[in-house]
Amino acid sequence: MNKKTKTIKAEEVSIEEAYKKSVDFLRDCSTENGFVASVTDIENYRRVWARDGCVTGLAALLSGKEDLIKTFKKTLITLGNNQGRQGQIPSNVDTRRKKVSYGMTAGRVDSSLWYVIGFAQYIKHTGDKQFLNENPDILNRTMNILEAWEYNQKDFIFVPDSGDWADESSRHGYILYDQLLYFQALLDYSYILKETGKKNDFWKEKSRRLKRKVLTNFWMKEGEIDKESIYHPEIFDKSYMKYIGKQKFWLENFHHHTLYNRFDAFANILTILLDFSDNEQAKKIFDYISEIVGAGYLVPAFFPVISPEFEEEWKQLQGNYSFHFKNLPYHSHNGGLWTMLTGFYIEALVKYGKTELAEEYLKNIGMANSMDKDENGWGFYEYHHGLRRVPGGTRGLAWSAAGGILGYKALKGKKIFK
Repeated sequence: MNKKTKTIKAEEVSIEEAYKKSVDFLRDCSTENGFVASVTDIENYRRVWARDGCVTGLAALLSGKEDLIKTFKKTLITLGNNQGRQGQIPSNVDTRRKKVSYGMTAGRVDSSLWYVIGFAQYIKHTGDKQFLNENPDILNRTMNILEAWEYNQKDFIFVPDSGDWADESSRHGYILYDQLLYFQALLDYSYILKETGKKNDFWKEKSRRLKRKVLTNFWMKEGEIDKESIYHPEIFDKSYMKYIGKQKFWLENFHHHTLYNRFDAFANILTILLDFSDNEQAKKIFDYISEIVGAGYLVPAFFPVISPEFEEEWKQLQGNYSFHFKNLPYHSHNGGLWTMLTGFYIEALVKYGKTELAEEYLKNIGMANSMDKDENGWGFYEYHHGLRRVPGGTRGLAWSAAGGILGYKALKGKKIFK
């Protein structure tokens, strides 16, 4: 963070101006090979990413701008052309240096999940059957490796450390965020199969089974436990019972001997968008976010913040990074505030009729994205400090602009997942 960003103050901008600036910035991030994650040429950001590219692509689809939709198609082509031998979609592709990454410390599971979702959503929005027919095997191979990553054929994908968007946090096992994306990928893949005249009964049943297991194992409700969907009976009996009737939000993840009860904003928001949360659960999530955000600004990625006094957690967090340590308290995934996440959250608020609050959050996205503007345009920073609310991380991220587009379109009645 430079000296300028320490003293800069947010100025309110109209939601219309913020939307226009966000659309224009996606054009800045457009290349002949698709969307780059950032216009800033630092570390591995100026590359075509699966995760960032597909979230940005969803915003492009909702914008209705033909040039941005074409760039999303190029993003899908670039990623598909670099699919791994076993079917995995790359984390990112450096088209200038012709380098392909499937992950650093571990493979990226959610890259393949986002690709399936992005591909199907592109087809749903555009009806581009020619593109679908030109790529008959890409999704088949991707779904095959996703199912293989279950390892035990029990419907939950097992995710290694650094295996998803929280790639410098310390978590592994059965992560709710990834299971929710898997559910949406199953629905979207079933749609693709139907469109191509193939049977989709197996995948539709898997999606139903997966949803039952998520409902049972990540938010336990007294008197409503589906015993057949308990993932591991011994873990459930020893560890889960203490949470029944006491949860304020969905569990983050579990593995063979431990449950994690840290608030994962992306996962909890997805439970609302994908109809996993009922009215009571959604209210608790809204209340919890209101509690930790206060008067409202942007949504933090995770909470509570891990600081040095939590010795074991802090040690694990410090030992997991790619280029340099980013997760100081209230930075990045450790309590940092994200415009991208807030865009998804706005749709959740709109879904429950909280339009005034949704509009407030959308204004905050505009203010945050405009910070540190110069002759080259708005800052569109990666995240903002959880306490001081100043820009942090890399400047000029595509999906920070995408968050503004997703939120704007949500207030216009559009849904992210068609």
